[in-house]
Amino acid sequence: EEMRALVAAADAIGKPTIGDAIVLGLWTGQRQQDRLALVETQFIGNGGRIVFRQAKTGKRVTVPAAADLVERLAAARARKRAQGVTSLHVVVSPHTGQPYAADHYRHEARDVIKAAAEGVRDDAGGWKLAPTPSLADFRDADLRDTSLTWLALAGCTLDEICSISGHSRRSALTVLEHYIDPDAGFSMAAIEKLEAWHAREAV
Repeated sequence: EEMRALVAAADAIGKPTIGDAIVLGLWTGQRQQDRLALVETQFIGNGGRIVFRQAKTGKRVTVPAAADLVERLAAARARKRAQGVTSLHVVVSPHTGQPYAADHYRHEARDVIKAAAEGVRDDAGGWKLAPTPSLADFRDADLRDTSLTWLALAGCTLDEICSISGHSRRSALTVLEHYIDPDAGFSMAAIEKLEAWHAREAV
């Protein structure tokens, strides 16, 4: 719900490229710097996979593009074409048609987060987008942690998570221990797996 509110706020206040960057962060688990540096030539297999060379670590990760991300990036490309933007960067400022400077992006992202937290009014004074107050202290950097948390809740193994995000096993565990309640359905899933294994072995 919070992430939908963030993307909706970006679109509602006329900053859809920030919404693009948010969706990119959620579905790839990459740092802001690497998302802003992303260019079309990093897509391989008709856009089915994205290759990141992480600026902070130099690590290379290949992330299959989820359907929601493919859809959002297709809309972003259509917007760029309509605006006559020729930059190969995926996330560009609509004002310059060029990639965002880090400070400019942070300012725009803060505007989007504020709008999502406080809500967006329509011309009649009603809510175009209802407030999501829990986002008041959200930061763009939290998208990376959210992505890891989603992957874990989806049942991905630690190795699968690290293959997407580029985290070391230790740093990924640190993130997950902070965000995920150990009782968040994992114990039930574990016992179900154990029972299935035991049944196979007992035959």
